[in-house]
Amino acid sequence: DYPLMVYATALERTLAAILDGLLIILIYIVVFVLLGGAAFGLRNNGIIAILLIIAYLFAFAFYLWNWLILPGKYGYTIGGKIMKIKIVDENTGKPIRYARMLGRYVMSIYSLYALGLGYFRILWHPKKQSFHDTVVCSVVLKDESLKNAPILPSFLRRNKN
Repeated sequence: DYPLMVYATALERTLAAILDGLLIILIYIVVFVLLGGAAFGLRNNGIIAILLIIAYLFAFAFYLWNWLILPGKYGYTIGGKIMKIKIVDENTGKPIRYARMLGRYVMSIYSLYALGLGYFRILWHPKKQSFHDTVVCSVVLKDESLKNAPILPSFLRRNKN
């Protein structure tokens, strides 16, 4: 069907998702520790609760950026970049953009609730598509060029002039 497309394996996709999950946990811990360090010595449970909420909001913002915004624009999460895999439109090979990425995410919940069969489908499908990939017409490809791909938004990157 697509001779130039090399589909990512279930293992590569799983490792990318694990890396993304670990990053979210790490951000939560770092933000909580930094905020906790700033409030060291306070014995107020209300302040501790606020610090937990702020840490959670930072982690959630990172989660949205990494799972919706970054792949919607570039086709990969940070874990995907590390594993050199990207999510693209199965017909054009371009990133599927934000609305379809959101649809893919929502449908991934159904992939999981159906006893994980939506995910296991990757093992036998010719294009290694999960249920949620099929619904939004996406595929996950290997892409060696991702080693030089940006992670930070353009406004945070230094210009190389």
